[in-house]
Amino acid sequence: MAQSGEDEVDYGAEQRRPEQHLAPLQDDPGWRQWLSDQEIGLAHFFTNVVPDMPEQPYSREGLEHAEVAALRIFPDAASANPDRTPENNVTIDPFQRFIGEVFLRCFEGRWIHADAVAGYGPEPSVELPFSDVPIVVRPLLISIAERRRGGELTWVFDRQLEIHQQWVGHDRPAFPVWARIEQRLIDDGVL
Repeated sequence: MAQSGEDEVDYGAEQRRPEQHLAPLQDDPGWRQWLSDQEIGLAHFFTNVVPDMPEQPYSREGLEHAEVAALRIFPDAASANPDRTPENNVTIDPFQRFIGEVFLRCFEGRWIHADAVAGYGPEPSVELPFSDVPIVVRPLLISIAERRRGGELTWVFDRQLEIHQQWVGHDRPAFPVWARIEQRLIDDGVL
């Protein structure tokens, strides 16, 4: 719900933020193939990588369970990084797909191919309608393996949940309007 004096124009996804640099990445044939293999990758995750997932896998509980499995499967950061251990990609890729899919399903996101983290190049990422920073899943998985303390994914999930609830409570405003509302909530100590 916009406050008095705020712009209530529906900007649409193409006007949320400068995305011209993303457009060519979305048409990349390798990316299109990766997207088309999503169901196969998720099936592999549930069948072969972490077959003991909870009944509702696309949830905070599912992320927590997956993180425990990741700590068991990946002994260090290199083992969770396909650039360092390409032989592990048969396990890494399904983990990335699952992590991203949880954020996509829980927070109204969409998969994008983004060059959002220095040093990684274009990566599968989840764009959320209330954020101008996508969730890039590979660094999350590497961070889990590197830090080895647990709670990485649930911390990110809880933060996104808090922001998502505020965004929904303000009637899902278009991003430029939401950015101003969110800043006020941060300034007021709400977020």
